[in-house]
Amino acid sequence: VNAMVLTRDQKLAFLKINNNASSRELKVIDLSDLQSPKVIGSFYFRGEQFIPPRDGYIHALALSSDEKTLFVSNFLQLEILDVTDPKTPKSLFFAETNLFRVKDFSYVLKYRTSLALDENTKTLFIGGLGLLVYNISNIENPILLKAVPNLLIHPKNEKDIFHTNELKIC
Repeated sequence: VNAMVLTRDQKLAFLKINNNASSRELKVIDLSDLQSPKVIGSFYFRGEQFIPPRDGYIHALALSSDEKTLFVSNFLQLEILDVTDPKTPKSLFFAETNLFRVKDFSYVLKYRTSLALDENTKTLFIGGLGLLVYNISNIENPILLKAVPNLLIHPKNEKDIFHTNELKIC
């Protein structure tokens, strides 16, 4: 499982599974009977960059407070799904979000994507190789408010990205 989010009552789980057979698929799991969880729905992402290389991209999921909208991102793409009927999630919005024109996707693999949702201000934040800020007042047509590159903290020697104390801010 690459990413997971649960409903408040913990009866449903939305899972992004990262393996070669289902790398573009979101699974919806009914957890009402923990002895026998069941896959009740699925959704296939359309973006080619959702197909991971051998190590897989790190995805992030965020569920709206009314549990009707699911946000999925790997920093390079954003997909917003209507999950009102969890058996048949539907795409509301899809966009390439590779605004910094990353060409070496192995570089993306070094950074975890995260999503934060502020429903009071109708703002979605996508963090990873930088920061993307969207106004989501119209969920089917989000507006990019800000794209901030170079929020990266990385070592001087990129080979040791997870094993160094020598960090610098770019």
